[in-house]
Amino acid sequence: MPYLGAVKPTETTSSVLRSTYTGDGSTTTFNLPGPVANETSIIATINGVTQQDAAYTTNGSQIIFSAAPSNGDAIEIRTISDVGMSYAPSTGSVTTGILADGAVTAAKLGVGAAVSNIGARAITAAQVPAGSVIQVVSATTTSSTTTSSTSYVAVTGLTASITPTSASSKVLVFVNSTIYTSAANVEAALTIYRNGSDLSTGAGFTDAYQGGNDLIVPMSMMYLDSPASASSVTYAVYFKRTQGASSIVVNNRGVISSIILMEIAA
Repeated sequence: MPYLGAVKPTETTSSVLRSTYTGDGSTTTFNLPGPVANETSIIATINGVTQQDAAYTTNGSQIIFSAAPSNGDAIEIRTISDVGMSYAPSTGSVTTGILADGAVTAAKLGVGAAVSNIGARAITAAQVPAGSVIQVVSATTTSSTTTSSTSYVAVTGLTASITPTSASSKVLVFVNSTIYTSAANVEAALTIYRNGSDLSTGAGFTDAYQGGNDLIVPMSMMYLDSPASASSVTYAVYFKRTQGASSIVVNNRGVISSIILMEIAA
């Protein structure tokens, strides 16, 4: 009767093949009717007498007798091999309870499979949802930079480079430091440069103004950039004096100033 059940197990049956030859007194090697793994899968008879395994060897496709059958001998060779018949399980029939712990290895998972800690087959940057943080790069400095220039100059140490995984990615730039001036009526502007170009087109992203003397102002900037590049991109902090006659110092106290770059999936 037909098999009843959700999943039919693997079955094995035997395949027996037969070849016959006539000895000539000199030939010791004869082709097998089917491939075998070793001598135990061969039944050889000469004139109806079954030959022991020690009477021959095999290379998998041929039988080699240790002594040539006599001229006119009736040689019969049978090979026996297992034939497996497998049945694919029905959709949804394999549950987690059936799988042994550790049975599914990283090599069995497709590229980009949504499983953590599987090395080179982990989720790719192209597969994360829009708005996800793909990578973070940062730089810090305790150095100070002084200028009285009315043109933008670079702040020492507040520079970082990032290589986006995709040209469609955005880069979120964070900057944190301080501005100091000892004179009254002095104003400073700060901006972010990308690959040597001012992202604020001269206007600056933030400014600091001192109406009295000895002012230290916390300075921070945040900007979401679209570099449209999958090559290395360098971001740097620049500042300039926009009013007054005294010099301006970024990070005059030597505390830790930082620039942080985050690649954001588009």
